[in-house]
Amino acid sequence: MKRYFLPALTGTLLLICRFVVPPAHAETTPVAPVPPPITVTLQIMPNPARRGTNVGFSLTARNTTQTTQTLRFNSGQSFEITATPEAAKDGEAVWHWSHGKFFTQSLRSEKLAPGQAKTWTATWNQSDDRAATLPRGKYTITARVTANGGLKAVLATLELTD
Repeated sequence: MKRYFLPALTGTLLLICRFVVPPAHAETTPVAPVPPPITVTLQIMPNPARRGTNVGFSLTARNTTQTTQTLRFNSGQSFEITATPEAAKDGEAVWHWSHGKFFTQSLRSEKLAPGQAKTWTATWNQSDDRAATLPRGKYTITARVTANGGLKAVLATLELTD
C-alpha cells in the first residue's frame, strides 16, 4: 500500500489554497455593479390622478444585453401590480391587479432579442380588492414581471386627488 498519495494530495490542496486566498492586508478593487440583463420600467398615466378616473399602467421589460434573453413564466400571469397606501402602518397592499383573475397553470417562455422590449398594460379604477373606492392620498405602486422568479420595476408613487 502506498502511503504517500494522501499527503501529496493534501499538500497540493494547501498550495492551491495559498494562491486563492489573498493576504489580509491585500488591497481590493471595487467592482462596478453589473446591470441586470432585463430591466423593468413602469409608467403611470395620469399621475396625479383625480379620484374616480381610471389609472393606466404600462410595464415594460427590455433586454439590455447583446444576446437573446428568455422570460420563463410559471403560469399564464405575466405581471403583477399592487397599490399600498403610504400611510398604511402594516404596509399591506389594498389593491392587486390579479385579484379576482384566473390564470392557466402552465410553463411558458418568451424570447427577447438584444434591445427588444415587451410591454404589458393595465387599468385601475381606484378601488381596493373589496371594490371600495380608495380615499385621496399617496400610494406606493409596486410592479413586477412574473418571469424568472419575479423581475421588479422601480417603486413609484401615485397621488389620488379630489
